[in-house]
Amino acid sequence: LYDLWYRDKQAARNVYDERPLQRVPLSENSDFKPIRNAVVQAAIVLPPAPISPVEDEAEPDIREPSPSEDNEPVESPPVFFRSRGKKKTFWTEEYLEARQAMYGDQATPPDLPLAVRLMRELADENPLAAHDLGVLLLKGMGCQADEDEAQRWFQKALAGFQKAAATEKKSAYFQYRVGKMYAMGYGVEQDYLEAARWYERAVQDNNYPFAAYALGCLYLRGRGVEKEESRALKLFLTAAEHEKQPNAYAMYELGRMYRKGIATGIDETKAGYWDKMAYNAFLSIEKTRPDDRFQYLLGYMALHGIGTDPSPETAYQYWKKAVKLHNRDALYALGKLCLDPAFSGFSPQEGERYLWKSWEKHQNLQAAYLLGKSYAQGTVLPRNMEKALELLTTVAEQGNPYAQYLLGKIYFYGNGVGQDREKGLGYVRLAAEQGHPGAVRFLEHLAHGEQDAYAAALFPMAARLLHQVSQIFRRQFNVDPPVARLVDAKLRRKIAEKKLAHGQKIEM
Repeated sequence: LYDLWYRDKQAARNVYDERPLQRVPLSENSDFKPIRNAVVQAAIVLPPAPISPVEDEAEPDIREPSPSEDNEPVESPPVFFRSRGKKKTFWTEEYLEARQAMYGDQATPPDLPLAVRLMRELADENPLAAHDLGVLLLKGMGCQADEDEAQRWFQKALAGFQKAAATEKKSAYFQYRVGKMYAMGYGVEQDYLEAARWYERAVQDNNYPFAAYALGCLYLRGRGVEKEESRALKLFLTAAEHEKQPNAYAMYELGRMYRKGIATGIDETKAGYWDKMAYNAFLSIEKTRPDDRFQYLLGYMALHGIGTDPSPETAYQYWKKAVKLHNRDALYALGKLCLDPAFSGFSPQEGERYLWKSWEKHQNLQAAYLLGKSYAQGTVLPRNMEKALELLTTVAEQGNPYAQYLLGKIYFYGNGVGQDREKGLGYVRLAAEQGHPGAVRFLEHLAHGEQDAYAAALFPMAARLLHQVSQIFRRQFNVDPPVARLVDAKLRRKIAEKKLAHGQKIEM
């Protein structure tokens, strides 16, 4: 309409001056000031807006790496095993070659089928190889997944670790490995209390940093031991400040604890110090031994500016690497990032592809929810209510409160579907029972009758506003036709001919 107004204005100007009008934004055009005032006056008395039929206030975010003793960092050979002269050690050249095939490096990608073959050749005599073969079989890396066979190799590895823990002079490393087997449930029934006992021995005997980190995670989460955050903080400090093998995961957890005030007062200075230490440590490790967990962590830290400057572009690059190594969290993170219009690499097609893969391959409910929401909104992805309802219903039925709330609003308002308030309210109530703040607020609005009151108030208000605007146009542009001079057309033609004959200007 504003374009049309300018075209008419220019046409009128062309009668006297063919220079183009200098266009200004509508908000700065003084001709429309009365209309702006009318809109503002209407907005002042507008009742509070209802919750939008599609938008919601929150959605599952990209997952922050959580403290977990289940993290399996790629461990270098312990210092005391690197040079043992002629004495037998499990860290043989053959085993290191097998690990190289399993994990690769910056120059050489992993060769998982080769890793499986090499580990099989070593597993009967080497508990480290037996453990790694179990991991490959359990996860189906380079071979067909076989949990039963994996557990058999884990049992063999556990027996080897327990024997070494009892016979080796420097036994802390093997005590840690035994504890980790109990924590993971590898070759034995999962038992966090027993894991904590083995970790405690490794910490007391040699302050072994991996054991200190793992034990700190148990105390932080209250697994197998009573939850004790202050104890976790001390253990993370022990692991992070280790002279020979400072633990990068412990550094990250220290930054998080100081940043959030867990077991200590919020201390931005210490948080910043440990965040930066962790980022640099992960960066150094990833450069020499590519690992999808480090890559995901680096991406998360880069996205949120933890220990480094915020950079979604850097996060994207690390997550791309992690996805190639089959990291599930990175797959969802990439999909969400690519659907963000504020991201410089905004690519709805790429984001859609990653999210579908996350949902179909890993049954990631967050990915399905985000796809369903995007299809329902129709802003970053083409609107497709059939796909949206299918995805959101599947996720809602599995208890996801975000999907329940959004699906409830869609049915309540009849947004792209037949309106069904009872069905919609059923979904909203399910979300509210799980504490979803938007769902709780929605039901509170309904309890006060505000939803229906809002609709009732809008119609007369809109009518008044339109009437005001029409009056303004009528006054400003003189829409009412003036009283015309009733002059015979034939007479007007004769007058015009006489004026032309005398060289006079004809009035238009």
